[in-house]
Amino acid sequence: MHPALFSARLGGHELGLHTYGVLVALGFAVGIVLFWREGRRQGLDGGRLLDLSFWSVVAGLIGSRVAFVALNAGEFIDACAGQSHSGTERISGCTAALRFWDGGFVFYGGVAAAGMVVLLFCRSEGWSFWRLGDVAAPTLAIGHAIGRLGCFFAGCCFGKE
Repeated sequence: MHPALFSARLGGHELGLHTYGVLVALGFAVGIVLFWREGRRQGLDGGRLLDLSFWSVVAGLIGSRVAFVALNAGEFIDACAGQSHSGTERISGCTAALRFWDGGFVFYGGVAAAGMVVLLFCRSEGWSFWRLGDVAAPTLAIGHAIGRLGCFFAGCCFGKE
């Protein structure tokens, strides 16, 4: 395991560059480049493919966070409604769902949200959703595989013996 590439102390806070985040970002980048190349090779507009990629990533991140918060709603409600909290602690507890930098994303929530964006984008462009899926599927698999290496380095997804 190597969860952090490096970390530094800055103003009383520990800031680190985490292997998971780097590999997930690399997975996004590689997937988008391959998607753009293959889409252009098949006659699709490269600029529109990049627009779709951007909005898919945004929707995917939002959807994956929403799914995480929904699956852990009890913890977020308890953090907000705790009886022993002072005013500042209560505000902090109630905003915990927004603190995505603390981690907490669910893959299938991101896929669902990004899929909706792709469907709407295809309708607005007059593109075939299934044809675009054929272009995107291999690039999604490669990007996801790179991101899963980040899970391995973070030590979070081993399952049970």
